[in-house]
Amino acid sequence: MRAPLPKSLRRYLKRNAPGLRDGVVEGFARAASALAARPMSRIEWSEEGRGGLDAAIAAGPVVLALWHEALLVAPGALARLPGAVASVHSPRPIGRVGSRHVRRFGLVPLEARPGDAVVGNREALRHLRGGGVLTFAVDGPSGPAHVARPAAMRLAQAAEAQVWLAAFDAPGARRLGTWDRLIWPRGGPMTVRYARGPEPLARRAAFDPAAESARLTAALRAHADP
Repeated sequence: MRAPLPKSLRRYLKRNAPGLRDGVVEGFARAASALAARPMSRIEWSEEGRGGLDAAIAAGPVVLALWHEALLVAPGALARLPGAVASVHSPRPIGRVGSRHVRRFGLVPLEARPGDAVVGNREALRHLRGGGVLTFAVDGPSGPAHVARPAAMRLAQAAEAQVWLAAFDAPGARRLGTWDRLIWPRGGPMTVRYARGPEPLARRAAFDPAAESARLTAALRAHADP
């Protein structure tokens, strides 16, 4: 899914009419979420690995990693999890769509900071330290696809949270022509598969962003990719 306005127009609005630009983006987010939510009401969910995830959530905070391709379908499954579930989103237009969409399903949207500074997001840390679930589309918001950024692992380390993985199987699902091949929701069967992810580093251990990105990428590809 692309941003709703050409770059030149977005720049003009940002410079000369920031309020109008925000209104256009918010209107697009509302419309896109409403359009996607309609077929989601007809999804027949199956779950694998749910028992282990439920036990992890009961024991303490969980960081749940998934690919950006599941941005639109994931909230329908995540809303079924116990406890408080929050989702991290970019402030970019596509992130605004995601925020509006998860709110529709009762999840809490949190805004990401630039780069890997999400670990400094006090709301995210507070949510985890309160025993909540925090979900990340770890290759978003602009790719490359299926290459995880290290922010989820860094935040799991800071909050001493377990890392879990989520993958979505939708037979015959439509894929949009975007960098992430976004899954467009359709009615019918869909399976969400959960599995334990890589062990986060001890809280005071030195953090190597490249190494942690590689560990999470390998784990999520092994779990989610055909």
